[in-house]
Amino acid sequence: MLQLHDPSLSGALIRVGSVLFGTLFGVTGGTMPFVNYEIQMPVNASLHIEDHKSDVAVAGLGGELAIETHKGTVKVTAQSGPVSVDTHKGTIDIEFASISRPSSFETHKGSITLRIPGAARFDVDALLDD
Repeated sequence: MLQLHDPSLSGALIRVGSVLFGTLFGVTGGTMPFVNYEIQMPVNASLHIEDHKSDVAVAGLGGELAIETHKGTVKVTAQSGPVSVDTHKGTIDIEFASISRPSSFETHKGSITLRIPGAARFDVDALLDD
């Protein structure tokens, strides 16, 4: 499920999603079709993505970004708003254009790569479990 919120539209919330159940064209056990979304939205809107086994790419967002994924790859470029990413068996790759508010990143059996502007000031709290 993907949700975006545009503060310029007086609290407007838009939801986009696909729900696919057990059968495909009446055949049980078939492969489910791939679903791809390409969303263009206002730069200051907030975006929340819940995903399973997909590649997620977000570019140039200034609003709040929250992503929850299982076995997915998350790539974010030119981000200037706060980010929260939680993934299980996934890769997180974030490039910040600027850092203005706290962000959080969590992965279980995955990797995290953060690229931060040279002049940025930030603190990192990290917890590593075996």
